[in-house]
Amino acid sequence: MGIKISNFYVSKGKTVKIGASDGNYLTVVYDPEKFTTNMVGKLGSIVSDASDQLAALSVLPELLSTIILSWDLEDENDQPYPTTPFSIGELPVQIMTNIATKIFEDTTVGE
Repeated sequence: MGIKISNFYVSKGKTVKIGASDGNYLTVVYDPEKFTTNMVGKLGSIVSDASDQLAALSVLPELLSTIILSWDLEDENDQPYPTTPFSIGELPVQIMTNIATKIFEDTTVGE
């Protein structure tokens, strides 16, 4: 009998914090099981010096919505901000890339 991929998963839901300019933090819980090699390649091209960053950025909302389980981001009316690709795509690029960078930095091979 073989071993299942799920035997290698240590935890469901890892947390990263992204600092805001006012000293507050955005807490993002992501699913490390969905952070695959294919996604690492796509995110890596976004957070590094990609030759075509605009094209790479266009896939970022979809990728983030796939791995984000929850966050404490709220809109200006104190309502939870959705983690749908469309909603994430409405965020400033700096916020999206900060989230992607933190997740990328937090994820290590073999963890």
